[in-house]
Amino acid sequence: MTHANDVVQELEDWLAQRVRDAQLRKRSDEGSEIEVDLVRRAVAEIKALRERLGPRRGTRSIAPEDLNASNDE
Repeated sequence: MTHANDVVQELEDWLAQRVRDAQLRKRSDEGSEIEVDLVRRAVAEIKALRERLGPRRGTRSIAPEDLNASNDE
């Protein structure tokens, strides 16, 4: 995957910027901490799905039956 198309890389870049901002005290509120936690969890879940689906499926769309949405019943 190219950098421009890799959502994990974009999320990790965003996360790194938020961490730098927090260290500089530009953003240190509770909302920022929640955002950072959510992005970390999203990155971990995407990476786990990529591992489970293997390299051939990692570059193609994920089939609907392979998705695990938290709002499923």
